Amino acid sequence: MAETLVDFSGIRLFSEIPQANLEEIAHMTRMSRVKKHESVYQAGQQALFVHFLMEGWIKVIRTNANGKELIVDILGPGEVFGEECMFGEAPQALYDSTVEALDASLIGRIAKVDFVRALSRHEHLTIRFGRHLNERIQQMQRHLAGMVFHTIPGRLAHLLLACYVRRGGTGSLSGCVRLTHQEMANMIGCSRETITTVIGQFMRANLVRYHSRVITGLDEKGLSRLLEASPNSAAAHPTSRRSIRLFTGRLPMRVSARAHRVSLEADSACLHGRAAR
Repeated sequence: MAETLVDFSGIRLFSEIPQANLEEIAHMTRMSRVKKHESVYQAGQQALFVHFLMEGWIKVIRTNANGKELIVDILGPGEVFGEECMFGEAPQALYDSTVEALDASLIGRIAKVDFVRALSRHEHLTIRFGRHLNERIQQMQRHLAGMVFHTIPGRLAHLLLACYVRRGGTGSLSGCVRLTHQEMANMIGCSRETITTVIGQFMRANLVRYHSRVITGLDEKGLSRLLEASPNSAAAHPTSRRSIRLFTGRLPMRVSARAHRVSLEADSACLHGRAAR
């Protein structure tokens, strides 16, 4: 409605779009509020809208045939989602993931037909949307690489740093999103108990601060060093060689429960050594 046009100032996709064009797009947008744990849409549902997260946090979920949940992404204010509606003709275009609100959220949506019309009319928007898709592909590639090349502590460090960057690098995650241990486990492919163990290790090594079930701060440089360790740095700093093996070494496809327990114990020893230094 003209009297209450949408404020797109926080949506990165529209950051370079002239104001006159934004007003046209705002007329196409419909706003809705979503309660915590409420679904925005379900996997397999007909994909008819591009969505914009104005306020709040959401999680993007994939579920296998056995009902096991994998959280493939966490999105915050300013993010765009539901882009799959742009690929394939209705009714073939379907959402391939379920999106659920992590807290009370304000979401805008534009019908595919209207968004296609806007892309055809506004060159700036077309270019920016292409950049957005490229950024999303790169983000998914980094996530996949992290799942393959990092051990579980490394995956958790990668997740926390990603949240830190999205928060704007403030040094605090308290205002970012309150992920439960189970949600973190579902993001990096491990058990809730393992997350509890690794967070305990991070706390003892002063890599994170944890209070009332919320990570309230982190050591960005410390977590980054765990991810950036390389053979060259091991040569220069012999004490980091163990960190390289534990945090960036590739895991075999099958790991026994005993071997996994030994790995966690070794990680703990490594982190205790860092804390002592």
